Amino acid sequence: MAAHQREDRAVIGGVHAWPTEPEKYIDLLTAVQTKKIAKVLIPINETDGTAHMIEIMRYQVAELKKEFALHGIEVATQRWSYANMERFHMLHHLKTCDAIITLHEPTADLHGKAITDLCALVGKLHFASNLDLVYQGAAMGVGTFYSDFAKPLTALIAKYYASPSLGLEWETFCIPPQSGGRVNTITCESQGVELDRKQKTLLASASIHDLDKQVNYLGGKE
Repeated sequence: MAAHQREDRAVIGGVHAWPTEPEKYIDLLTAVQTKKIAKVLIPINETDGTAHMIEIMRYQVAELKKEFALHGIEVATQRWSYANMERFHMLHHLKTCDAIITLHEPTADLHGKAITDLCALVGKLHFASNLDLVYQGAAMGVGTFYSDFAKPLTALIAKYYASPSLGLEWETFCIPPQSGGRVNTITCESQGVELDRKQKTLLASASIHDLDKQVNYLGGKE
């Protein structure tokens, strides 16, 4: 009977993460980059992906523009796609921009290494919106790791198979943001970020009060 219930039961669910608050971008940029940031470039893909994904990206860009404007930072945008990162246009923008900010979406993952190489070539900062790209070479970033999606998704699947019931259900889990950004101290210098000795010491340390909270994915935060 249990097996029959599992087969007949329709379950809709998933794991997602909201875009990082714009203030965290400003906080990390101003804390690490001592040079004045006057203008940044944000590539946006309005060709590929779902309508919902494109809507979220547009919303995030609008929110970043508002927050950056409060700090006297101009935001330029550029279209790109899964197939083409528009390298020539990006180089043109980087003549007047101090940094590239990539959003947490597949286009940034596809072109992540190429962007990092380009930023190193011209000495401009790559600020990522997912932490995997920081490990791959972006100077700094905020957000989550892709591995953060695996544990709660596995928990949702296990929960339904352990407690089967008939009917359609909907359940999602929103990944809590990391408590702070991450910095790649190895690639910072090649991307125009000059870290002094005190900054390097602080970046190599961690406050016991700022450790990311452990998450119980079946019942909220521990």
